[in-house]
Amino acid sequence: MKLKLYFLLCTLFHLSSYSQTLDQSYAPASMGGGIFSVSSTQNVGQSFTAGLNGNLSQVNLRLINSTAAPSTTFIPGDFQLRIFEGSGYGGTVLNTTVINITSVPTSYIEQVITLSSAIPITSGNQYTIDFRGIDGTVGIQGANPGYSGDFFFANGNTALANSYDLWFKTFVATPTPATHLNFDGINDSVDLGNSLTTYFTGRTEVTLEAWVRSETTSELGVIVGNYSNPTSNGTMQMLLRRDAGAYAFWVDNGSGFTNVQTAPGSVLLNTWQHVAGTWDGTTMRIYLDGALVASTTHSGAFPASPNEFAIGYNAFSGANEKFDGDIDDLRIWDITRAIEQINGSKDCELQGNESGLLAYYNFNQGISQADNSGVTTLIDNTSNGYDGNLTNFTLNGASSNWLSGSVVTTGSIVPSIPSVTSPVTYNEGDTATPLTATVGANGTGLLWYTSATGGTGSSTAPTPSTASSGSTSYWVSSVNANGCESDRVEMVVNVNATATHLNFDGTDDRVNIGNTLATTFNGGNFFTVEAYINIPNTTGLKTIFNNHDGGPNTQLNLRVNNNTLEGFMGFGTYVANSGSNTLSVNTWYHVAMVYNDSTLKLYLDGVEVASTNVPLSYSLINSSQTYAIGASGYSTEVFLGDIDELRVWNRALPVAEIQNNMNCELPNVSTQNGLLRYYQFNQGFDSANNMSVTTLPDISNSANNGTLSNFSLNNATSNWKSGSVVMTGNQCTTLSVNDYTVIEENFKLYPNPTADILKISNAKRSKCNVDIIDINGRVLMSKSFNETHSEMNLGNLATGVYIVKIRTNSIEIVKRVIKK
Repeated sequence: MKLKLYFLLCTLFHLSSYSQTLDQSYAPASMGGGIFSVSSTQNVGQSFTAGLNGNLSQVNLRLINSTAAPSTTFIPGDFQLRIFEGSGYGGTVLNTTVINITSVPTSYIEQVITLSSAIPITSGNQYTIDFRGIDGTVGIQGANPGYSGDFFFANGNTALANSYDLWFKTFVATPTPATHLNFDGINDSVDLGNSLTTYFTGRTEVTLEAWVRSETTSELGVIVGNYSNPTSNGTMQMLLRRDAGAYAFWVDNGSGFTNVQTAPGSVLLNTWQHVAGTWDGTTMRIYLDGALVASTTHSGAFPASPNEFAIGYNAFSGANEKFDGDIDDLRIWDITRAIEQINGSKDCELQGNESGLLAYYNFNQGISQADNSGVTTLIDNTSNGYDGNLTNFTLNGASSNWLSGSVVTTGSIVPSIPSVTSPVTYNEGDTATPLTATVGANGTGLLWYTSATGGTGSSTAPTPSTASSGSTSYWVSSVNANGCESDRVEMVVNVNATATHLNFDGTDDRVNIGNTLATTFNGGNFFTVEAYINIPNTTGLKTIFNNHDGGPNTQLNLRVNNNTLEGFMGFGTYVANSGSNTLSVNTWYHVAMVYNDSTLKLYLDGVEVASTNVPLSYSLINSSQTYAIGASGYSTEVFLGDIDELRVWNRALPVAEIQNNMNCELPNVSTQNGLLRYYQFNQGFDSANNMSVTTLPDISNSANNGTLSNFSLNNATSNWKSGSVVMTGNQCTTLSVNDYTVIEENFKLYPNPTADILKISNAKRSKCNVDIIDINGRVLMSKSFNETHSEMNLGNLATGVYIVKIRTNSIEIVKRVIKK
């Protein structure tokens, strides 16, 4: 009984340590070839080359009772299978197996022959099968040739080697690689030394994680840490441990240690569980199977310590803290891993080069339950070299040894992050397509998110919206068939806004509009030129609109002269200048130049800033010189900055009309009285590739389009831009004749600019509603009143330009205010 039981145990151990695999096979389905006799006077053989390392344990042959000849007619009896080393019969006999065959049918059967003892074989080496009868006879198939080895008969005769190959299969018991390490709970230890302790001194972040299977819930069981090791000194930096029926994560912050634990009873016996502890210098967290179960505040940094790190062990003398059970896939990080990262990688092996990974032990060493006495080093699978030394392990058998059966599949590696192209750029209103990314190494698919952390991933790539401009972020990760997931990668989608104005580079940018306007103005006594401008400096001359080319035929020129607004008629014949320090940088201004047959006036934001008397006898000279926006005939007078909403009239606009229309787009353009040219600048897209947008439309009845010259049209400057104070689509209220006086007399805003309080006078106590609107059209503040005076506090608004919209029962007034 004892002998039989011992044999059974050995067999079970062998099967658990090795798995049988088909190695060599020449088993054509065809019955072609020939039938050879196997008897006491005749044998057959076949050489083969091993493809696997392991133990040859079984050979299958195809036999038949062929009654066509006495030499192949089956006679029951004993048969012998031998395995020779090398090709042919000259090598050492490695095994002799005798089997008794009692019956064989008249059709081919596959005879399974289990060797009397397994033979260690080496991949690439040659071996020879020999099969013969002792006192039995049977037919055996020699198939048509097709295998690379030699066919033998009659004790090594190779005369038919090129005509036949034996029908055969060989099976090899291959070793079962270990996947984890079993600790006996008595004295097993993996010593990691004190290099990790030195590394962590003064640091404030760590993540410890591992798969464990506990065989007890009594006492304590160290997973990894440097508490009381190698001497029982009661100090530590960190510790991940089973504390009776719970898991605990301990940290010393330099002022003492504390812990955070899972719930009592959360340790499940003989069940694989994933445990992780993180500390970010302030908060300790512990996770069980990927779920956050507890946290506590504990601020500081790791203290210096003489202690050494160990897995499964410490030297504490007060209680047994040796781990009893299995440990696998242990990771030490010098960063605080987020819950998404822990869950994304816990079920797979790491690549070993992940950011922040300090030490990684996947325990894929040794042969399960075999004699592993030579495998005494636990390899760190990073390049950092924190290898561990196994101490006191038996390393032979089913405990205190390398074992197989972990939940982490060997070779299933967490995917690399996907490759993305970012940013992805669209123009407002474009037809977008789903985002794309390339799956990272070891991945089989992608998951898309709308946040960097949290949320639920979708395998369907999002299609960005281009309905409005702005920047939107998406995140994508690689996943594999085991549900493991890489870190998320951000993809930014930029939707370029429809442009609202044109930026000039101050070098050679200009918009040419031809000379038809000069002909229209010949002999003229009334005109208005108005536009919005924004300049980055107050140095030099910056032409806004003119036909000034240096000759005597200049009709008019509106320009910036250092920090002043300036306009003149003729070749400097009559000049109006706003005076020093009128203009500031990076500020939108509405500018207007008005000639009414007797006076040349300049307006800044609807307020008169200059006036020059002109004799009644003066008229604009006859000229054929071309007009341009942003440049004159002088190379030093090119415009630097932004221009928007340029209008040219053949009449002198009253101040009320200038004020009413300056912060909005003109309505009913085709019926506007005296409107000669109207350029809204609503072309292209903000700072995008606008190289095909080289025409500035004139939407007045004249349709005198401008042609852009020398603009780059593919950068943040010298291109179409957005952000003007005039909102596209915001049309002005049409004024009646009486409205001009009403606007002038009834409503006033002051001070403008203002740092905080904006005062509003309402002379006739009209009931009105006042909105403060930003340049994107959002209403930021509103107020209703009918007193003669009211105030609105703009102190909380950012510095910039805002629109003030005043609405009564009969009119709507739009003004601009600057918040300092």
